[in-house]
Amino acid sequence: MVFLVLLCFALFSAVLIYIIFSFGIWVCCE
Repeated sequence: MVFLVLLCFALFSAVLIYIIFSFGIWVCCE
């Protein structure tokens, strides 16, 4: 159960970081 929560949290964090990183590159390239 705890492992599943950690896995979901890790996936959510990875997606969030990816979105922020992509948005940052997009802003720099504009």
